[in-house]
Amino acid sequence: MGHGGDDTVQDVRHWLEEHVWAVATAGLAAIVFGVTFIAVSTASDSPQAEPDPVVITVEPETPEAGVEPATETPPDAAEEPPDTPSDAPADEPARPPSDEATDDPPAAGEEDPGDPPAAAPEQPSPEGEEEPAVAAPIEPEPEEPASEGEEDARTERGDAARGSSTPPGVGPDYEGPGRPTERPEPGDEPVPDGEREEDKEEDPAKPDPPTEPDLPETPARPAQPEEPEEPEEPEEPPPTLPEFDEEALIYGGTGWEGAILAGPGIVWSSRSSARTSWELLMPAAQIKASLVRVGLTWNRAMGAPDNPHVIGWWEGGPEPGETGNVLLAGHRDYTDTNGNIGVGVCWLLDRTTLGDFLIIRDHEAREHYVYTVTEVVSVRWNDPNGVNYLRPSDKAIATLVTCEGAFDRDANNYSNRRIVVAEMTDIVPFTDEAG
Repeated sequence: MGHGGDDTVQDVRHWLEEHVWAVATAGLAAIVFGVTFIAVSTASDSPQAEPDPVVITVEPETPEAGVEPATETPPDAAEEPPDTPSDAPADEPARPPSDEATDDPPAAGEEDPGDPPAAAPEQPSPEGEEEPAVAAPIEPEPEEPASEGEEDARTERGDAARGSSTPPGVGPDYEGPGRPTERPEPGDEPVPDGEREEDKEEDPAKPDPPTEPDLPETPARPAQPEEPEEPEEPEEPPPTLPEFDEEALIYGGTGWEGAILAGPGIVWSSRSSARTSWELLMPAAQIKASLVRVGLTWNRAMGAPDNPHVIGWWEGGPEPGETGNVLLAGHRDYTDTNGNIGVGVCWLLDRTTLGDFLIIRDHEAREHYVYTVTEVVSVRWNDPNGVNYLRPSDKAIATLVTCEGAFDRDANNYSNRRIVVAEMTDIVPFTDEAG
């Protein structure tokens, strides 16, 4: 017997192993069936709650004098069902339209004194729910053409009705269907009739608002007298050369004769490289002579040109027209290498006085450098103070030196030196007549 029981247990276990998926599926189906049965039983036993009815009131508009009323249905108003609830009295007459009706619906929670209390709808049976009856649409009567004033009134009432999306007959706190999720911004709400600014009549008893006293006018600032215009300075006339007769300048020349002088103070100046584009004009001394380059003698003194008809310019100093001391030298007379005696370019230099002109003409720059004589002196040839006239200067000056006094044949030298100092006062360009 014991072995027989064991065999049975073994057979059952083998059968369960072979049919484990079928057993699991059957168990799961039983669980699902049980849960579904319990849920259905619970739902059928509990009464179903119905939504609260929404009372919709449609009131006729007050006809204006002389205008036949027209029947209109507000666009947002819902239609009342034709059937009267079973609990309401059957013989209650309909409420007549009131002349004092307004377009504003009653606030939420308030009852219209002219409407009967709404009866609670019947509870449907658990087996089935009855669908509410749908009211038949009301056909509007044909409207007669409205006058201009009536058309404006209707337009304003329609705008006021479209301004709020809340169903009519409910209060401002209604949060059901049809209520906008966002409230209109201040100033966008429709204004009821009678509250617009143009509809308000002025109260004759209301005092006028105080007016601000007129402030005294600020006196205009007196016009400032115009400053007198400064007279324009007359334009300076272009510079001109001092008047003189150039043909009367007979002393001097270009030195075409070449080197005809010799001596300890003479330097070679007749070479072509010594020529310049400058020319000296001195009307008081009747000088008109070319300028040539000269250097220093063997004893470091300023040399004289080898031709008596030209003026030597020390090439180690500033050029004519520049700032500094322009050093010039010329012969008063001469004895050439052939023993001929003659007058030199500075023969009449002693006639020059203060205020006279010394002009250097620059043929290359086409300008005249006009100097005015400021000092005329005569010193001994060996006077150490005479060297001071040859020193540099921070002004644009010219210094011309020549010989004068007694002639020493043994030394072949004059006893004195005449020195003329002039300061540059003007620069005059060439004209057609000059140059």
